[in-house]
Amino acid sequence: MTSVAHIDGLRDIADRYDAFFLDIFGLLHNGQRINPGTLVCLEALKNHGKKICLVSNTPKTGTDSAIDLARYGIEAGMYDAIVTAGDS
Repeated sequence: MTSVAHIDGLRDIADRYDAFFLDIFGLLHNGQRINPGTLVCLEALKNHGKKICLVSNTPKTGTDSAIDLARYGIEAGMYDAIVTAGDS
């Protein structure tokens, strides 16, 4: 049986990848407040030149999701794109 390596966070693997697809609800916030470490993580990834695409299965559009994210302090410069079910 192959063992699975445990990681404590994205910092453990960030140098291996150029881009990250991050789910909005549950990872960045819980619907009521931003999750601890979210802003630090996004800023660190961007500061290291990583591309960030935020994804969600919400029926909202990416534009509406960006407005919601700004209320949590997640500004547009902290990610490169948002893709939602509402956009498709």
